[in-house]
Amino acid sequence: MLNALSVRNIVLIDQLDLTLEDGLTALTGETGAGKSILLDALTLALGGRGDASLVRAGAESGQVVAVLQLPRHHPAREALRENAIADDEDIILRRVQLADGRTRFTVAQAGSFDPGRRFDVIVFNQSLYYLPDPAAILTRYRQFLARDVRFIISMVDSPRSRAAWRQVRRVLRVEDEMITIQNKGKVVTAVLLPD
Repeated sequence: MLNALSVRNIVLIDQLDLTLEDGLTALTGETGAGKSILLDALTLALGGRGDASLVRAGAESGQVVAVLQLPRHHPAREALRENAIADDEDIILRRVQLADGRTRFTVAQAGSFDPGRRFDVIVFNQSLYYLPDPAAILTRYRQFLARDVRFIISMVDSPRSRAAWRQVRRVLRVEDEMITIQNKGKVVTAVLLPD
């Protein structure tokens, strides 16, 4: 199941983050609204043929990230195992399309990411609540923070995100919190400190 799709600089789309809930999702809209661009972006993330014409005019590259949740015995998971890629969590597919026609493709799991450096701030968005254990991921990511620095987490309010917030607050202390109303509804953003 596709849980989330993030699109940057693809055709006419500057920035789009799409979160999909359980159940049926239908894309509707007038001609020219961008339905086909979303499908092209998803196709790119899933390994479809890349093309320089997909990169938004004036941008050096475009990027699509798809977060997938697949059954344990899905053929894609078996292909990951056959290629020595861990498949114990949500699968994150990232495809970068460069304006010169080249592409880069990455398969990752949130639990196996290691940037090899320290950061002053780590920002998580809606994708955090798709992880099976957000508290465990945040605990693991603390090792990538420099001393006396913070996490920033922002999620659209929903039953699923409220459950994720409860887990987050088990391992991090809220320093500041802000609630905003946006097109997609109430958004909770917090600055958090490791305990």
